[in-house]
Amino acid sequence: MSPNATAHLPKHTGPPLSGAVDTGRRAAPPGRGADAPSPASGASGAACVWCGSRRLLPVARGTRSVRLTRCTRCAHTFGAPRPATALRPPAPRAVPERRHRERARLLLPYGEPESWLDVGTGEGAFPAVARSCFPYTAFDGLDPDPVQIARARAEGHVEEAHHGTLSSALPALVGRYDVVSLFHQLERAPDPRAELAAAAQALRTGGYLLVEAYDPRSALGTLLGPHWAPFTGQTPAHLVPRPGLLRALRELGFTVLSVRRGPAHLPGDLRTAAARALAHRRGPAALLTRPLTGTAGALDALLAPLARRTRLGTGYRVLARRG
Repeated sequence: MSPNATAHLPKHTGPPLSGAVDTGRRAAPPGRGADAPSPASGASGAACVWCGSRRLLPVARGTRSVRLTRCTRCAHTFGAPRPATALRPPAPRAVPERRHRERARLLLPYGEPESWLDVGTGEGAFPAVARSCFPYTAFDGLDPDPVQIARARAEGHVEEAHHGTLSSALPALVGRYDVVSLFHQLERAPDPRAELAAAAQALRTGGYLLVEAYDPRSALGTLLGPHWAPFTGQTPAHLVPRPGLLRALRELGFTVLSVRRGPAHLPGDLRTAAARALAHRRGPAALLTRPLTGTAGALDALLAPLARRTRLGTGYRVLARRG
């Protein structure tokens, strides 16, 4: 990281900018790879992917919901994908620009980064906003959706576009970045530990890792159960406990600089849960879907200030420095 006066610096010290989407699948680090099966399927002998304990407790089961499992040792909560015939979940909530700007400003006290990789960038919404805070930073993006990452590159939101998971994109990204951001990516990864290890490799010494994740100990998440937002997709869900994440970061050589809960709460969980619960309704009952989800959305906004100050908050945010 260099001071703000970095306009004269080249934006990358790594390979030259490529205008094409990187669709190559590269080797994953040793251990469970990015494509390794998740033990969240409830198969006999399954173990917690976070601490290895076999003390797993089923939380909720049902033909219309994700099968949830919680580790009684570390509180890591995970779920198996729903069958392909399951109902399509609600569209992901849009993240307000102010939320993206708030995330980016966490790095302001540490100077202007030369290069920043946003993992799970989608169409590049975060880099597009973060550039207002860091105009001389080169933002790259990585996403498993080739269409979205191509659009992010075409719109100029990212300078380099990479397709896949962070662990699958190595070794081309090793040591190239001053900042790597993982916003709600650990819960989507088949192996969250592999993604953290890959992030450490992608960072230069002294680089920063910014993580935002759902909190499995959230009171609101416990209340919503299988209808909570992290469990409405058709991909493995891993809710990593905050103490476990901090311990894993220290084991990887990171120094934890900041841990925040309140600002990481994003309203919308009640509305998502209502839409999920009512999605299968037919006939006259279906007429209630819109007003009920609207009411749930209003409650989300009303409860947001309280959630940010209590255990109702659904997320946490961690900033750490490598080496």
